Amino acid sequence: MKYILLTILFCYSINSVAQDPNPELFQTWYLYYIQSDDLNTEYEISEIEPPIAPTLTISENFDFNGEGACNLFYGTFETITSTNLETFEFLSETNDCGITVHNFFETSYFDFIRFNGGGWYVITSETNGMVLTIANPLGGIAIFKNYALTVMDFGWNDIQVYPNPSNSEIFISSNYNQVLKIELNNLLGEPVRIPKSSTNSIDISNLAEGIYLLRIFTEKGIAIKKIIKQ
Repeated sequence: MKYILLTILFCYSINSVAQDPNPELFQTWYLYYIQSDDLNTEYEISEIEPPIAPTLTISENFDFNGEGACNLFYGTFETITSTNLETFEFLSETNDCGITVHNFFETSYFDFIRFNGGGWYVITSETNGMVLTIANPLGGIAIFKNYALTVMDFGWNDIQVYPNPSNSEIFISSNYNQVLKIELNNLLGEPVRIPKSSTNSIDISNLAEGIYLLRIFTEKGIAIKKIIKQ
């Protein structure tokens, strides 16, 4: 089984059938990171130039709407469990954004929402607000927060994580940011125990294969990177 953590998340959602959806889901979310599946390009929104501000607003009846780079979209989710989101309907504008990276990003973002069959979500808290993480069975992940990127966010995140995927050690480097500490979470937002690590490397050799989220704390903010343990 390629992604054990995605399977764990699926089992978690099955066990939540009798529960109501998290009421915090129903608000406007600002996209920070997207990879539509594990073979496609990763997009850190703060690194896209010229800057964009993609959103996703979810209503209590599970209708949704949002904005990509230059086009609007809307549709309807349906739920099977309290932690499950599947796209029932999706419609979008099809204007040319006029900038190649914007067009490519928007295709990836819209495809993630449009073809979200069997997707799962979890909402976690951090200092400035809440984080919505949506994952799909293809290794795709979207990370939203309920507060917008600021001007200071754009361009500051030069943090590199490599090699990725890896089966042993992963290194963290940055030319412009001092890394203060690092944390590792699974896709449920739960902390993962790791051997003693420094601020520039992490040993993942003892972890199960799958997808994890590496939270990197700096003086300028928190960067979230998806890492894959082979």
